Amino acid sequence: MAYDFADVFLPNNEYTVSMKVRGSAPGQISIGLQNADPDKGYPSVGEFGTVEFDVDWIDVRLKCLCNGEGGKRFIFSFGQFEGDIYI
Repeated sequence: MAYDFADVFLPNNEYTVSMKVRGSAPGQISIGLQNADPDKGYPSVGEFGTVEFDVDWIDVRLKCLCNGEGGKRFIFSFGQFEGDIYI
């Protein structure tokens, strides 16, 4: 899942994401920043890391340093998870 912002993330700036998350079963998601240019292959410009979750709500607060140019996309990667994720 991705969301494209109108403005770019600034290189060497730190960004924070705060959320509550739970799933219909235990699992994990990865969160990152990405350059949204298809001609460049959508390269990563920063990673918040992986969030492990269970069926109970957890509070999550992660930081990420933007390490590239042209990042406008905020991405969630659900991997092989089968079920519902509530964010």
